Parts: sequence; C-alpha cells; structure tokens
Amino acid sequence: MYTIHQSPALILDTLDIGEKNRFFWMFTRDYGLINASAQSVRSVTSKLNSHLQQYNFSTVEFVRGKDVWRITNTVTFQSEIFAFLNINKNGQEIIARITSLIKRLYVGEEAHPVLFDEIYDACLKISKTFDKETLESIEILIIVKTLYHLGYWEDYKETFTLHHSSFNQETYKRVQQKKRELQERIKQSLRESHL
Repeated sequence: MYTIHQSPALILDTLDIGEKNRFFWMFTRDYGLINASAQSVRSVTSKLNSHLQQYNFSTVEFVRGKDVWRITNTVTFQSEIFAFLNINKNGQEIIARITSLIKRLYVGEEAHPVLFDEIYDACLKISKTFDKETLESIEILIIVKTLYHLGYWEDYKETFTLHHSSFNQETYKRVQQKKRELQERIKQSLRESHL
C-alpha cells in the first residue's frame, strides 16, 4: 500500500514520454523539488491535464514509486486562480525565467515553504501588473529572495533586509534605486554557484 502525499506545487517543466504520458519537474511547498510522472495525462479524457500545465500552480497528490514519484490526482490550488496563459507576454517571460532559475539552482527534496509562498506571491503580483518598471522590480526581488533562501546570497549592509521585504511599491522603489548594484550581485552569485 502506497502512502499518498499532497502538496501545493509549481510546475517548472515538462517532458512528453511515449504517446500519452508526461514527466514533470515540480517545486512543491512541502517536499522541495521533485520529479514525477503522470500516466495518460496527455489523453483528451484526462482530468489531470488542465491542472498540470507548465508554469501553473496546483495541489498535487502523488505516491513514491519504485524509481520515481507518480502523480495520482490534482486539485485547484488556493481560492485565487492563477492562470499563466492569461498573463501578459512580459509577465510570462519573467515567470519562465524564475522557474528556470529554480530548476537550475534547487537541489534535493528539501522543503522551502517560505520560498514557495514568496514565489506564489510574486507570480500573483506579476499576473496583475502591466507596468514594465514594476515587473522588473518584482523579478529582481524574487531572484534575490530565491538566491537567499537557497544559500547563494550573502547579506550586505545596504540590502540586508531586501530578501525579507514584501512585494509593495516601497520595496519596488528601493529595488529601482539599487537596480544596477542588485543586477551585478545577481550575476556574481550565479557565477559563483557554478551551476
């Protein structure tokens, strides 16, 4: 008898396998980064398909198989629907870059619920924002937070509270004031990660 696990998840990437199956990279709130497969998910009659679209959030149920996690069910995550396809093009590109960064830097099945919640908040803000400068600030801020939570960001006096800051206009203003410095530090952190 398999134990059924459940967790909110962000679908980072997918890979089609065979005629109807699909493999998923998911950042889960309770289990960290996991790889899982879903049987017949690409079938037109599949109930899982709509909840397992790349870059969307879903509550996923899965079991540990012999070699890999297997997705057994999904339900809508949270009461506020986040639909990637309804976001403007700039927002979609930012979310794609964020998910790519997580997939690149995240190691192992260790839970990071605070980071998961921050990424969800950032994606919700991005989905409701059309101002290019604000979108840029949100992206820089969530990258700093991701690097910090995954151990790739050192504290510095001038920005030591930024990774604890909320997604609001005051924070976006601070990000814009330090934009060049933050972008340089992000590049440096990514270089030093060797990933």
